Amino acid sequence: MEAFSRLGKGEGEDGSLVLGGWVVYDPESQYRCAIIRTRGRKEVDDLLFFFAKIIDDLCPLSKKDFESQFDKNLSKYRLDLKPKARQNYRTEVVGKLFGMYFENDGLVLCSEHTKKLLRDSDQPAFFKDICWKMQFPNGMWNSENIRKNFEKSLRLHPCIFLVHFLDECHNHEFRPTIDEVGYYILNNLDVLKGESSPSEVLRCMMDRRESGIYKKVDDGQGKARSYYMQHIEDILGYMELANLIAVKRTGHGKVVSLNRCETKTIKNFLNAPYNKLRFPIYSYSLNTEDEFRKIPLDYGRSMSELSFRDEGVFRTPLESILVDAFRIPDVQDVGTVGERIVYEYEREKAKEIDASYADKVENVSSKRGLGYDIRSIRQKGKSFCDIYIEVKSTVRTTDPKRHIDSVELTQNEWGRAKKELDDYFIYRVYLNVQEKKWFLYTMRNPFAMAENGRDEVSIARIGSYRLSFEVLEQDCVLME
Repeated sequence: MEAFSRLGKGEGEDGSLVLGGWVVYDPESQYRCAIIRTRGRKEVDDLLFFFAKIIDDLCPLSKKDFESQFDKNLSKYRLDLKPKARQNYRTEVVGKLFGMYFENDGLVLCSEHTKKLLRDSDQPAFFKDICWKMQFPNGMWNSENIRKNFEKSLRLHPCIFLVHFLDECHNHEFRPTIDEVGYYILNNLDVLKGESSPSEVLRCMMDRRESGIYKKVDDGQGKARSYYMQHIEDILGYMELANLIAVKRTGHGKVVSLNRCETKTIKNFLNAPYNKLRFPIYSYSLNTEDEFRKIPLDYGRSMSELSFRDEGVFRTPLESILVDAFRIPDVQDVGTVGERIVYEYEREKAKEIDASYADKVENVSSKRGLGYDIRSIRQKGKSFCDIYIEVKSTVRTTDPKRHIDSVELTQNEWGRAKKELDDYFIYRVYLNVQEKKWFLYTMRNPFAMAENGRDEVSIARIGSYRLSFEVLEQDCVLME
């Protein structure tokens, strides 16, 4: 810090916190450190797979061709987006913020980050990696802002700091509001410089609340509240998308707490320093233009890489999905949860025909090579026929709205769809781990829908196909 004053215990003359006789935290030292803006948590959750699918299908591609093809694909889904908005999604959100692709020798390449999402359909795990890497300063900013934040000596991983802080709050049975988190942490220069600890901030926050002192980031600034709160709400929004925190509305405002189901990830965050930057931005010289230009490219590459070789480190825990409600003693993964949900759902539908028909529903997901997971029954006129269901499950933290989705099918699954036609279904299960809800989207005869051009099929890799389709909100059934 620039200055320390020996003042005694309690609060200093200027309101700064005094710990052990030294001023170490000034709550009024405010500094706005913005991040790239997005259009809202739910829209980001809905668009994520669509972005991943576009990038994986297009890459590798020259930068010029990637720009035009990405914007063309995005405009098919979002006709309301103007060219500048499409460019912002491509360069700022998908590229710099999410690290879904990176550039190398004039080519745009799909990141490991994106490929993992397409493999495991675990959207919270994707956002955990983003929260783990997010830092101030970073390479997302323009040159003016990078220089400005260098001069301020910022040094913070904000999401890691917040996990440390909220863990302290849990131990003291204290629930901070979004306004308090914004003012005392995410907009506080001492915190952003990595010079104040979570315990110091909490003590100040608790003392002030007890004294009836309430602060907001936009107090007396004269601009719209959204200008000062957007970056704060966005950071907390990414932590919600990562399933790390819960935000609840109370009579005192929105309060923030850790999601205790995420024990493994929280432990990793607590074991990590919040003021030791993973991307060594201070190792770059700002005095030479060539070196300065390396920062966004190198930072983009670092954001595109997986933080851990073990892909299970950030996996969404099954405790978040309330598997006990489906009585699964030996559940292995999210796919198993989805299969069990569909199995129970189909048994209930079979009972509507006749109670004894529930036993005709079979879960055969453990048998390899069949091309489907569940065999069920449907009435066809006066007779009955078997139907074949392939279950594809994904985890997210919001309810599914209108969006473009995609699933991968093996050669056996696609071959079975081609053989059974109207008797073959894909059941897409959306598991909302924040709200503890499950949604089901059903697609009948995917082979015919792709042949008719309603849906799109591409080669995902050797031996598998990617089926992309539009999901409408009204077509998603809430599973009670």
